[in-house]
Amino acid sequence: MTKDGVVQTIMTMVAAYPNFHPADMQSSVKVWGSQLEDYSDEEVAVALKAFILSDTRGFAPSIGQIVALIPRNQDDGMSELAAWGLVEKAIRNGGYGAEEEYAKLPVTVQIAIGSPGQIRDWAFIDSDELPTVAQSNFLRSYRTVVAREKMAKKLPQRLRELYSRIPQHSAPKLDTKAQPAAEIVTTRDDDGRLLALPRISGGSGDESGA
Repeated sequence: MTKDGVVQTIMTMVAAYPNFHPADMQSSVKVWGSQLEDYSDEEVAVALKAFILSDTRGFAPSIGQIVALIPRNQDDGMSELAAWGLVEKAIRNGGYGAEEEYAKLPVTVQIAIGSPGQIRDWAFIDSDELPTVAQSNFLRSYRTVVAREKMAKKLPQRLRELYSRIPQHSAPKLDTKAQPAAEIVTTRDDDGRLLALPRISGGSGDESGA
């Protein structure tokens, strides 16, 4: 956004909202300009007009409200149930073709699932658990991923780069089926309860408890 565009934006809000009076115009221009630097004057002008025309409360918008109305930030993603429909289709061939099915899915759905191994696990769970446990886990994870991506889209470019470096956690694996290749060992926790755990590759000795 240009400085002139920022000034015009603020002056439009002053004219449209009699109760909006920036205490320090210079500081306001600096703050709005820094937060909207990745958007064009036209994008912000269109968003501001949309806000003013739909506003019924009579208060000037915040920067976040303007950013949310910029067209490229509008939610045009896949619905949760549509995403689950793709996952169900992948699961049908997931027993022996998990990698191929996973590769066909949209990136957002892949992130929500976590790995091809999760599709394979879901392919072998009881059919009654698929529309309950598995679907619930996936929808919760997908909702989180979509919300995270929507938030990232609204950040200035330099902040998006920093945000992208933060480790992103995918859906937790279901404890519905052990990995076929995993060797199970037993041990006891501090309270004496018997636990079954997969042996870690490269470990030494038997970790079974007495």
